[in-house]
Amino acid sequence: MSRIIVNRAEEPALPACFALLPMLAAPETIVFAARDADGTLAGAAGLLWRSWRDPPGMPVWIHVLPDRRRRGVGGALMTALAGVAAGGLDLLWAARPLAEDSDGAAFARARGFVVDHRQLFFEADSRKMLEYGLGIVARLERNGLPAGARIVGLGDAPLDDVVRLVTQEFHAAPPQLAEMIRHAMIEDPATAPIDRGGSYVLLVDDAPAGALLSRRTADGAAQVICNVVSPKWRGGWANAALVVAFDRAAVAAGCFRVRFDCGENVRDTIGLARRGGATLVRTESLLRYALASPR
Repeated sequence: MSRIIVNRAEEPALPACFALLPMLAAPETIVFAARDADGTLAGAAGLLWRSWRDPPGMPVWIHVLPDRRRRGVGGALMTALAGVAAGGLDLLWAARPLAEDSDGAAFARARGFVVDHRQLFFEADSRKMLEYGLGIVARLERNGLPAGARIVGLGDAPLDDVVRLVTQEFHAAPPQLAEMIRHAMIEDPATAPIDRGGSYVLLVDDAPAGALLSRRTADGAAQVICNVVSPKWRGGWANAALVVAFDRAAVAAGCFRVRFDCGENVRDTIGLARRGGATLVRTESLLRYALASPR
């Protein structure tokens, strides 16, 4: 195995590292470069020095060039990340969920990451989902919904309160999600990573109690980015009302394929998926790594 050298990436090396991991080109990141003995870049890694998720930890990214894999590069980068983070927080988090059967997940588990929770990914016909969801909402409405509850478009909801709800309650949220929401609300919606027209907020007494954010995929499907409901309103009508609003908008736009995901313990969404004819297409794991306590 060739000798691998890992160092903090200084200014001249940063562009090459950012080419591998563009998300590291942001404040509060610490970036490492891995090089062969001759100076050739073999990989890069970084962490965002910010408390993230519950329990709190810092998100990390690692990318090894394909022709340098299985040579110890990833392990050396992981050692560097753990070393610089020790004494900060108790955990590191993989910055995004990984498909359970992927090379990335296998690498992370081999480095000592463990599964915190799993995300289930579904695809469905929006017309079938809407038909089933409307039946649920009709039954719930007959039993009476809370006074002051209403569904509004993302553009008609209080921005800061929506950001706070989503980032607190959505366990698989990427660090950039708050900026993505603000982009959709304030900047040109045509360039935003969130579709304002297909995203909805549940208000109870004018305060956000749930939010469903979506986007259009390159192949024309409507995809839910996140669907969250505050703990007080979980377990019934709130989730169903948000999903119906999303499915109704998709059908009205002639978009008959929808994609969505949820945690393995979110019974409301799993029940909607099963009874609405959705297909489970993959499972991803959110992984965390326990840092050694400083002596």
